[in-house]
Amino acid sequence: MLPLLYNSNTTPQKFFDNNGLGFIKNSTKCIASEERNGKYELDLEVLTSDRLSSCIVPGMFVKAKANPHDDPQIFEIYQTSADDKKITAKGRHLRYIAYGNAFRTLYDAGAGVARAATPQEIFNDILTSNGVYPTMLLFDNNFELYSDIETENYVHVGKQRIVRFGEFIQGLKGSMLDVFGGEFRFDNFRIELLKNRGSDTGIAVRYGSNISSYHQDSDISTVYTHLMPYAVLPLVLHDQDGDKSTLGERTLYSLSPIELGNTPLTYKRALPYDFSDKFTEEHDHIHISTYDYTWLNESELLDKLQTEAEKYIRENQAALTDRSVNITIDVAATLNTLRNCHLCDTVKVCFEPLGFTTNAKIIKTEYDCLNERYTKLELGTVKKNIADLFDGKNIGGA
Repeated sequence: MLPLLYNSNTTPQKFFDNNGLGFIKNSTKCIASEERNGKYELDLEVLTSDRLSSCIVPGMFVKAKANPHDDPQIFEIYQTSADDKKITAKGRHLRYIAYGNAFRTLYDAGAGVARAATPQEIFNDILTSNGVYPTMLLFDNNFELYSDIETENYVHVGKQRIVRFGEFIQGLKGSMLDVFGGEFRFDNFRIELLKNRGSDTGIAVRYGSNISSYHQDSDISTVYTHLMPYAVLPLVLHDQDGDKSTLGERTLYSLSPIELGNTPLTYKRALPYDFSDKFTEEHDHIHISTYDYTWLNESELLDKLQTEAEKYIRENQAALTDRSVNITIDVAATLNTLRNCHLCDTVKVCFEPLGFTTNAKIIKTEYDCLNERYTKLELGTVKKNIADLFDGKNIGGA
């Protein structure tokens, strides 16, 4: 498909009911690349002889076929360079416009108006501007927000400060992605946070068969044998008159590190992990009495800490214990085998010389929009990303 060019002031419906300024006919390169929960961009090269070449400037929009499955996607040009022969342009998916909107978030457990909610309930609050997000614009509310995740939780972003929508749903500790997990899918004006974006394809790729080269990064710096959960909680003093005051904080530790299962390490390595944000209710505080200074609910809190840690391990076992595998596939025959795969689909990787077999996700795609075929796929064992797992969690110790 030839890319289409649209004016910077194109209204949402106009992207779909007409061809804008028309097709860019002298395009020599048009590659869309997307990463799992990451970048979604377009690289475009156009000969200066093209009739639309003078219109290819930042702020304009390009619509191009970005993968084998979705309708053509819209990208906003944000950077261009030119010489006497060609114009090179870089574009970002339409979702970045939504991500750039700013609002004052009160959706925080420490803000006094928070409530545990599902991702869809949070999205609905954003779109209806119910007072929680008084300045959220979302491109005149032309974006759709959807999630199939049904669990309820608190989103800890902002502490009543200004944040961007992209930070709120994906970019910061305590964001929706950090709290709920999942995988994002973007389809023009529709943003989805899904439990799982891809599926198990049943396809196997093998060295010497349909993989001609193989590269494995072995790194044990983020591989652990045990998890040491802890939480820093307020100490609340109740006097004989029923009044209470906060005395300070107490760090609550697991009674013993939780074993993560079989890992390729001879010696034990424990990851300290802060679960303080899971203890937000008044009954989760540590209460003491003026009479005997007895911890009134420490055993219950330790049980909750254990439960939260075990849940975290179930959801992130591979990220904590597996070595990383990254394979870049750019061989035409193998790409043809995987031509019907989606980003986030799972394939089996077999490297028989090392006796190594694992499941790997498609974590990055590069798609030739002009010839409508993959030019590169990256397979990897996903660590959520590892930066998302451990950012701000005090890896080195409490």
